[in-house]
Amino acid sequence: MGHNGIHMQDWLKINQRTKVSTIDSWYVQFANRLLELIDNSLLYKQQTVSEKIRASLSCAIYLQDAVGQNGGWKAFSERYYQLYHAYLPFYILPQYIPDEINQEDVSFILWTLLSEQNSNPTKTEILIKDPLLPELLELARRIYKEMDNSFEEAPICENPSPTDWLAVTQSLDAVPALLPNTDIDYVTNNDAKKCLTYSEGEPLLYFTSYNELTDFFIRILEWENRVDSLLADFKDRENFVIYANAKGMLLAPDISFCFKDSRNPTYSQKKTISEGFNLFCIPGRCPFDLLKYGMTNGLFPDIQFPYNNGKYILHHYWDFIARFYLGEYYEGD
Repeated sequence: MGHNGIHMQDWLKINQRTKVSTIDSWYVQFANRLLELIDNSLLYKQQTVSEKIRASLSCAIYLQDAVGQNGGWKAFSERYYQLYHAYLPFYILPQYIPDEINQEDVSFILWTLLSEQNSNPTKTEILIKDPLLPELLELARRIYKEMDNSFEEAPICENPSPTDWLAVTQSLDAVPALLPNTDIDYVTNNDAKKCLTYSEGEPLLYFTSYNELTDFFIRILEWENRVDSLLADFKDRENFVIYANAKGMLLAPDISFCFKDSRNPTYSQKKTISEGFNLFCIPGRCPFDLLKYGMTNGLFPDIQFPYNNGKYILHHYWDFIARFYLGEYYEGD
C-alpha cells in the first residue's frame, strides 16, 4: 500500500469528535478494508494516499449514517430530494431504496470526491470526472458489496456524523431566486435602460473586442472618452456580453462565444463544445444571473461535458452542477 492505513484519529476527525465511542473501532477496521479495495482500484491508481484514505473514510461514514439513519448523508438526501424531487443526480435508480445502502450512493460519493479535487478557480480549465466512468462504477460495486456483507453487523452510532462531511451538502442551502426583470418599464439604472432602448428590448448585447465595447460606451451610453471611464482593466479581453436588467448593467468578458443567439456575431460552436462547460464549473467565469438566463432561454444548446453523454448530464443536472462547483457564486451577486 505504501502507507500505514487508517487510524482512530482519522476516524474521529471526519466525525468531528475527540472522544472514542465503543463502536468506533469497528468502523476503523471497516474503513481499512475499503482502503485496500480503493488502493487496488484503477480509479485511484494515480491518486495520493491522503485521497485514498479520504475516500475510504467517506464511504465508511456513509455506512455509519445509513445504519443509524442520521448524520451527514441523511442531511444531504433530504435536502437534495426537497430541491429536485429525486434521490440523486446522474444515475438511473430502478431499485433505489431510501434509508438503505445503495450502490449509486457510493458512486455519487466517489464522484464528489474526485470532482472536488479537480476544481480550482485559479485554473483556466477544469478537469471533470464522468459520473458514469466504468472504473468508478466498478469500484462502487466492490465497495457496496463489502458494505452489504457487513451491514447486519455494523453497529449503530448514537452520535450523528457532522452534516458537512459530504461537502456538497452545504451547496444545497442556497435558495433559488427569480431572474431580474428585463422589461424596460421596471429598469431604473440609466445604462441598463439605454442598453434596452438600443437593443429594442433584448437584454443581451454582444461585442467582439474591447474597442467595439468602448465605442458602444461612448456613442450609446454617453460615457466620457477617458481611460479611467472605460473599464481599462478589460482592454486585453474579448468576447463581451452585456446583460441589461432591473439590477443594472452586467458585463462579462471572454464568454459571449457560448451564447447561440442570432444577434451574436461572436458565437463559436467549436469553442463552446470544448470550453463552454467552464461557465458552470469555475467560480466567477460567468455571473450566475447571466448563466441562469442563458439556460432558461435555451442559449447554450451546444455546451457539454467532455465525455460520453456529457451534454445530457450537464443540461439535465445543470443547477446541481452549478451549486457543486460555484459554491458561494451560485445565486451570488
